[in-house]
Amino acid sequence: MGAALEVGRKASAVALRSRNIRTRLGRRFWVGSLVLNQLVATSRWGAGRFRFDAADRAGCDGSAAAEQEALAAIAADAPLPAGVRSTGGHAKLVQRLVTRTLGGAQLWADELVFHDWRIQRSSLSGIYRLLDGRECRHARGSFDHCRRRLEAIKREQRLPPMRSHVVVVLHGLLGWRQHMAPLSRYLAHHGQREVISVGYPSARGDLHEHARSLALVIEHLEREGVERLSFVAHSMGNQVLRRFLAEYQTDGASATGKPRIDRVVMIGPPNHGSDVARLWHGGPAAGLARLVAGRSAVQLGPEWHLVKEHLATPRCDFGIIAGGLNDGHGFSSLIDGDDDGLVEVSSTRLAGANDFVLLPVWHPLMMAHPRVQQCTLRFLDHGHFISAECRSPIAAE
Repeated sequence: MGAALEVGRKASAVALRSRNIRTRLGRRFWVGSLVLNQLVATSRWGAGRFRFDAADRAGCDGSAAAEQEALAAIAADAPLPAGVRSTGGHAKLVQRLVTRTLGGAQLWADELVFHDWRIQRSSLSGIYRLLDGRECRHARGSFDHCRRRLEAIKREQRLPPMRSHVVVVLHGLLGWRQHMAPLSRYLAHHGQREVISVGYPSARGDLHEHARSLALVIEHLEREGVERLSFVAHSMGNQVLRRFLAEYQTDGASATGKPRIDRVVMIGPPNHGSDVARLWHGGPAAGLARLVAGRSAVQLGPEWHLVKEHLATPRCDFGIIAGGLNDGHGFSSLIDGDDDGLVEVSSTRLAGANDFVLLPVWHPLMMAHPRVQQCTLRFLDHGHFISAECRSPIAAE
């Protein structure tokens, strides 16, 4: 009996040490991610902004004013200004605008997406650019200029129209489109729907601004003839979606010509705010957290009571995938109850959900986990995560 008790005590001690290690690693990983994201986002590579110079920019004098003047002339199809060589300068300038970028993490918001092409707006300057699927820039200036260039590319490359049913994938706080790539590729490979991943500068602006950018993406999908939409969102991307739905979804939406929303999958959603966000913004590192994570993180934490009334519950079928260990403790010792390391399981639940599933997955890695991918696809196809008989709906209030 004594030996059994001793074994039990040792096992408990090992489990506690393991949990504390996971918590410390998770905290360091999260802080490291915050810093790395900001370094990439604010670098000249992350922004995708390259200055004109005399040798490389067809005669421009290298100043920001000269760059903007030349870009404005291109956008208006007007003669190039003084300082740009007239002989061949226009063609060279346009050619040099095809520049490799990193997609603009934390600095650019998608406002139009057509297959792998996208028009983005800078959160710093308001200027627009056109990127292809390799993150190469083909145009820069006004939205209309980028749109005209995209229409020309459609004709030149004979790009096919969008499919009638599109799945829109949204990343979370401090993420970017590449974070969702494993899940996006899986859904595109196994389904008949078009899958697009939408990016937004989550560490800049607030939920309303992010929802506005999403609304513009959806508006242009409607113009492309898309008839049905489904959404897959991770973490704060769900609150961006719910803020968008508050203004988009109306009774009889199909009668107004809007694409019908088919199904929604919420992955690790902080549907009742985030204790981690409250902790960070209420502790000694509050200034750093606000600087790095931005306004949206404040809204998920201390200002949750101000934004929750502006978030809608999907009126279509929706399901929730939560991460946790189902042991009452979860991945982090900083959070009361079960959690995925950043979001408590209790905060993911939302009344009216058609299905709910708990998987042993860490929050930052959910989109790459095979079971998360399989459950997401199954819900999009059939409206349940495992089977119709095993559904765990959350009663509507």
